[in-house]
Amino acid sequence: MLPHFKYETYQDVRHNLALWSTPLFVAAGLVFYFVALPPCARATVRQFAAPVSSVWGPSAAVSIVALIVTAFAIEIVKVHDRIYDKYVIRWRHRYDSEFVLPHLLRPIWSEVRESFENEIAENPEQAMKRLYYPFVGDLEPKIRKNLLVRLYERITVYWLTQVCELLLAVIFLSMALARVSGPTDAAYRDRLLNTALVVGILFVANRAWARNALDGVRRATLDEIQDILSRCGRELFDAVDELDIKRP
Repeated sequence: MLPHFKYETYQDVRHNLALWSTPLFVAAGLVFYFVALPPCARATVRQFAAPVSSVWGPSAAVSIVALIVTAFAIEIVKVHDRIYDKYVIRWRHRYDSEFVLPHLLRPIWSEVRESFENEIAENPEQAMKRLYYPFVGDLEPKIRKNLLVRLYERITVYWLTQVCELLLAVIFLSMALARVSGPTDAAYRDRLLNTALVVGILFVANRAWARNALDGVRRATLDEIQDILSRCGRELFDAVDELDIKRP
């Protein structure tokens, strides 16, 4: 039976991302095991995972480990958001301060105090909590539910591109390290080089996919903002008037 995907809450986004990411982690684990690891290291892994690999083979052992890593990385650590995006890509911070808030507040800029724009630029997190999230909350959204679902669908695709990018980067770096410090066997080194070239091509293709996915996120966000302005414009203005942003 195929897994059921729903997009009613942001928790659904994370759960669905974990499901979509599972085959990617399995594929990355298999590439790492069969390509990046030198023969002596593979022999050590087979010995360590003998109870599983002796019955179902090393691929099954690698796949089981990949499943565990997927659940830990996506569901618990949230590596795509709390680590990769926060410290490397920094998309969410820029998206809030440079896209969401300007489009949300542009119709009322002339009616707010002059220093307000600088205040939200310094601490967009507080502004988002007061001016955006109350209108798009999972439990009682003040916008149309289908707009919320559409955004969750599209942001799941974007996060999936980031998972792909992270896995491809890790695979590429592991192969570069193996080529520098691994065995000098010609066949092994050629396999590393050829696979690294394929990974590089996939990385570039994934970046194009990420840009396309982000365009979809922007369009869905603009639809949400338009609904906020049309349905809750007075409430938004009152929230802006009451906002007291504390410096981080």
